[in-house]
Amino acid sequence: MANKKVHWFRKLFNGYEPDNEVRVDAEDKGDRYEITGIKGTMRANDGNSEISVEKQADGSYTWRNDNKIGTADSFDEAYRNLPALITDPDEYYDGDVIE
Repeated sequence: MANKKVHWFRKLFNGYEPDNEVRVDAEDKGDRYEITGIKGTMRANDGNSEISVEKQADGSYTWRNDNKIGTADSFDEAYRNLPALITDPDEYYDGDVIE
């Protein structure tokens, strides 16, 4: 049986920076959600940037931090390449899961 794909939106709050929102994609594993991707256009005081992490067919992950692009073996490894506005916000709020 295939895992059901779901997503939700995460609001990010960072001090004096503009508030942001990213889409989080995941697979419903029954007892937990396994995040498979994240994407958004980030607004910051010093400009905007595109960010994403996407799972590939071979199980690897491609990440993008504006004009920097790379690959990683795991979501966590790829996620560490995103800016701190995403990976370590002052506060965040996850919205409801959308099936």
